[in-house]
Amino acid sequence: MPTTPIQQFGPIQSLTESTEVGISLTRATNVLLRPNKGFRGIPLYYRLFGIGNSTAIQTTIRALPFTGYPGGIGADSSARTANKTVAIQVECQAKNFLLFYDLTATAKPCRGWFYLGERGTVPATLNMDGGTVTYTVLAVGLNAGARWYGTRAYSEWLLGNGVDDNVIVQLNRSATPGIWRKAASNAKPAAPSIQAVPPANTGLTQASWTVDTRLKLTANDDVYPGISGNDRIRVTITPTVAALTSVLTGSGTPTTDPFNYAITGGATGGGTAAIVYPQASAIATFIEADTKVLSILDALLTGSDAPLSSTYGPTFLSGGAGTGTSTGFSDRVATVIARYWDPGEEGLGYEGISSDESNTLIISSAQNNDIRVAVTPDPSAEGGRFPFIRIYLNFIDDAGTEIFSLMNPNDPIPNRTASPFTFTATIATDILSTAPNEHGLTVNDVVRLTTTGTLPAPLVAGTDYTVAAVPSTTQIKLASTVGGTVINITTTGSGTHSLTQQRIVQLGTNSEIGQAMSTDQNRPLPHTHHVIANGQVWRADVTDFQERLYASKVAPVDEPVPEGCNTDDFVNVQSTSSAAGSAEITALYTDGQWLHLHTAAGILLKDPTDPTAPPREPQVPTGAINGATMVPMPDRRIFYIGSDLSLMAFDASIQLQEIVGNASVASAAATSYLRERVDTDAIAANNDRAHSFLDTVGQLLWLYLPGKASVSNGELIGFAYDLINDGIVGEFTFPRVYASAMMEKTRPEITWADEDGNLFYTDPTQQPDHSDNYGDQGAFTPQATGTAIPVADNGYGNVIYDAGAGNQRYLRAYTAYLETGYWDLGDPAARKAFMAFCWRTIAGSRAIMTITLESLSGATETYTLGDVGTYGCNHRAPLMMSDSAIKAKITILSAQQKQWAVRDCAFDWKPQTFGSL
Repeated sequence: MPTTPIQQFGPIQSLTESTEVGISLTRATNVLLRPNKGFRGIPLYYRLFGIGNSTAIQTTIRALPFTGYPGGIGADSSARTANKTVAIQVECQAKNFLLFYDLTATAKPCRGWFYLGERGTVPATLNMDGGTVTYTVLAVGLNAGARWYGTRAYSEWLLGNGVDDNVIVQLNRSATPGIWRKAASNAKPAAPSIQAVPPANTGLTQASWTVDTRLKLTANDDVYPGISGNDRIRVTITPTVAALTSVLTGSGTPTTDPFNYAITGGATGGGTAAIVYPQASAIATFIEADTKVLSILDALLTGSDAPLSSTYGPTFLSGGAGTGTSTGFSDRVATVIARYWDPGEEGLGYEGISSDESNTLIISSAQNNDIRVAVTPDPSAEGGRFPFIRIYLNFIDDAGTEIFSLMNPNDPIPNRTASPFTFTATIATDILSTAPNEHGLTVNDVVRLTTTGTLPAPLVAGTDYTVAAVPSTTQIKLASTVGGTVINITTTGSGTHSLTQQRIVQLGTNSEIGQAMSTDQNRPLPHTHHVIANGQVWRADVTDFQERLYASKVAPVDEPVPEGCNTDDFVNVQSTSSAAGSAEITALYTDGQWLHLHTAAGILLKDPTDPTAPPREPQVPTGAINGATMVPMPDRRIFYIGSDLSLMAFDASIQLQEIVGNASVASAAATSYLRERVDTDAIAANNDRAHSFLDTVGQLLWLYLPGKASVSNGELIGFAYDLINDGIVGEFTFPRVYASAMMEKTRPEITWADEDGNLFYTDPTQQPDHSDNYGDQGAFTPQATGTAIPVADNGYGNVIYDAGAGNQRYLRAYTAYLETGYWDLGDPAARKAFMAFCWRTIAGSRAIMTITLESLSGATETYTLGDVGTYGCNHRAPLMMSDSAIKAKITILSAQQKQWAVRDCAFDWKPQTFGSL
């Protein structure tokens, strides 16, 4: 009697008969084709940091406090209605995540899940199953139904849901407004005022620090002349027994993000030998040769040489004074524009939009003048985000062309407001008195006036005036311009009058000139998708204009990720075969060369260097359902789920070589299998309920989609595209992954949130694929069906099953079901006598198994083994069937995350002869 082994189960195919044993499956529910020559159940997964083990995630989140809600953001129905979706930072063991949770939803409240990164010290051994968890509410009142999509750029996330203002989340930002901020801003400064003044002639004193009376460190006078070098460079010198090394961090923004230059090493000896510390001259030589600071720092030995034997600093270079000498401008027509400036942190800055233009200043050919600029600070702009104001100077040429250039790029104006002083006016003396308060003003300072009634005539509210004289610490007289005549006060006015000192900067030929002014970068319209290409941030799926593609300015050095865009400048995207504006972008991707714009009709390829050119249109039948269903593969391809449920692998480089032709498509059988089980109407109604991610270790591409009512009652179901066996298996009833997030590349774990907000992780390196023995896992411990399901089991399945003691509930349970095609052993016409079905379970496996064999004529035999853990490893189901082909249906109940695997399946059979079985 021959035994025919099933060498390898294959992925799903739409076959009813095959000519090779084990070539295909017709159903594989909760089954993975692992290990080799066998199969097992769903991946092992666990609660992330133990969240939800003792308290339901909904209870935890609703009790979180926030401004105005000390009792909890979801403590009652009115709080939930007001706060809608909330953004929550989840931190444990220095690992940080971002969860979006809809408080108003009675079911399926998760709206997004992202990994933010590390902050603080990560323990040597990360405990993924426990630890102290900290929750911080970052935002409330977000749209209740919309899913959040994101793109990581450097150390920040660009996030959008298509309804609310887009936001940026940067874990290590401590400056206002903190980790969470709206992208860009529509706030602009008040229009500056300008006037001509005599050229500056202040001389220069460089910012410096003298170390131990003998080593002088000085800011480079070409880059940071005079006062501009103050509080910009901070130095630490730590002599240790090691070679001299250095580290330079920071962007060089005074005080808020200065250059931090740290030198260590230089000493020799140690142990039994005396330590010899480095000479000051050696440190000076090292600094002068250090390419990190060649352009910003000079070092000079100023005293007698001696060892530097202790730690010095950190200390700022300071004491810089003066702006140098200007020759003045001549024959110019000038205007000025102001913009708010946020240097950000980690070099991620943002420049706001333009103020209205200043007054126009005409400097004749007979004059030589500097330009004095007065700006009105507003530290409350955009919630206090902007610590500085930048000035752009425009000289209008003879053709009327305006070219605005950034002035003093390394020395922006502090956006700080001096306290206003109330004043009264005296007609006889033209004096404004702030008594009893001392005003602190000096001649040529600039003030701006306001009133609750009418200002003393002829003064005008909102106009900048120059202090012409300071009779006392509580008295001033005003002029319209520097050096101008004192204004004659003719009335005392009415109401309460106030004056506020304005911020002043003087521009001359000694002023540093920076970049040309870009177009305004406004707050983007709400959208969901972002990519970076050609040094620009591209935005798509704009809710009110879904056919539009917006681009930011090309990123300057201090804005590597431009937050805003010109909302009046966009490209309409459409297929050449469609009406203008007819394409709705469902997903956006870039391979570094091309922009991939996905629509229901296919993919359009745009050249980011020439976005107005007609798109290329590879012959791809459909684009991705949404941005969460695109997965970059290691081989440059993009794997995505098409809007028609086709599984596509797209490589733009191949498509451009073969302008006709198709992207590679998974087998039609796989797509057909998906369509039988997935609710396409539900996807059409809400394409946010689709997600995919790649398990590179297990070589599995996971897909999660809403199931049909007959399959899962509308719940999310999973499928795995098996990259080893090149086919699909599923559906998987659990877990129900809504959004996933990977940590650093050195961490193998995959984290995710299900639709209910339960947080889990799986470790692909610890799955039961290669073990020969699972050890003693113990027997199942079911509970009575009337017992409440423990909180810790939320997010896992449970199964009611009668294992001989009446119906009982098995927790963290699922039913795996595998059905093969018919096996005819290569001879479809010949009848065979099938004597037994044999298989082996890996030692220690725990699972309740039932085997049903069905002949081609429909006869069946069922064999219930029970818990395989009580029967050893080798199993045999005897049968007495005669037919030309047979198939197997294997049902397995698994519970409590106990491991199991089946392998080495085989049939005992013999050729059928007349009169025999």
